Amino acid sequence: MSLKAIVIFLGIPLGLFLLFMGGTGVAKELNLRSQGKVVEATITSSRTSEQKEDQVKYEFRVPGVAKVFTNSGARAEDFWTSLSKRPVGNSVSVRYLPSDPWVNRPVDPKSDPMQSALGGLAGGIILTCVGLLFLVLEIRDWRKQRSVQEGAQQSTTS
Repeated sequence: MSLKAIVIFLGIPLGLFLLFMGGTGVAKELNLRSQGKVVEATITSSRTSEQKEDQVKYEFRVPGVAKVFTNSGARAEDFWTSLSKRPVGNSVSVRYLPSDPWVNRPVDPKSDPMQSALGGLAGGIILTCVGLLFLVLEIRDWRKQRSVQEGAQQSTTS
C-alpha cells in the first residue's frame, strides 16, 4: 500500500475524528466559560496510577440540589500533579454547568483546557486537508491515466 493510500484511508477518518473531538472540546469549554458557575469541591482521592499518571477525584454539591457530583481525571499536566500533592479532604475550585453539573473541571489559572481542544481541532483540520489533497491528486492521476488509455485504444481501433 502506498503512502498516498495510507494518508487517504487513515488520514481523512482520523482527521475528521480529531476535528469532531476538538470541536466538541472547544464548544464544551466555551460553554463552561460563558455559563459555568464556580464552587468548592473536596478532594476524595489522590494517587499515582501504574502508568505514572496522577489521578484525582473530587466531589461537590450544587446549591439547591441534593445530589453530590463527582469527577476524576487522569492527567500528567502540571495542575493535576500539583493537585495530587494535596491531601484528601482539601478543597479545590471547580467550574460546572448549572444545566448539567456532570460537565465540570477544576479551575486553574496556570492551565488552559482550550489550548488542547484547539490543538485537536487544528490537527484535525490539517490531517483532513492533507488527506483530501492526496485524494484529489490520486483522482487526477487516475483520470489522466484513463484518458491516455482511452486515447491509445481509439488510435489502435482507427
